[in-house]
Amino acid sequence: MSRAHPAADTPSGTVTVPHALLARIEALTEARDRVAPREPVRPTWYGDRMQAAADRVETAYGLDLAALWPRLWLILPETAVRQIQSAHDSFGAAARLAAWAAGYAVLACWWWPASLAALGCAAVARSRARTALDALASLVEAAVDVHGRELATRIGLLPPEASGRLAPDTGDGMSELFRKAE
Repeated sequence: MSRAHPAADTPSGTVTVPHALLARIEALTEARDRVAPREPVRPTWYGDRMQAAADRVETAYGLDLAALWPRLWLILPETAVRQIQSAHDSFGAAARLAAWAAGYAVLACWWWPASLAALGCAAVARSRARTALDALASLVEAAVDVHGRELATRIGLLPPEASGRLAPDTGDGMSELFRKAE
């Protein structure tokens, strides 16, 4: 089986991609996305993951996540706050474990068995930190998806009876308002 994709260089405007090639492309895309959901621009994977969330919010709604977040946080229901705080706390716990790994690594300079503890702590800390930060970024995006419209209504950019998704022009207006014309 193959999929048709638009192409400008064919008379019908489509190109047929063999199933095996399409499967290979999808597998490579999934492998790339496990490393980073977008081209890395930050010093760490963690920064890139949070930046990817901010970029998706900007693309979908025209919102500056950095300007929006403190205000959105104020109106989130308790259940959402608890879930986000839990993911944040998990990331903090992973960071503390990484600090222990660094301490064991220093101790390994004088006592080699500490290097095993350092490696173990570092591996677990990395895994937990990535999982926690991925969850945190997803929850932040979800909070914007679910409650961004409510915030726009509360600040008067949308009438209470309006329906539909948050439009990019409304998001641009929110960002401009929250940045206070920096």
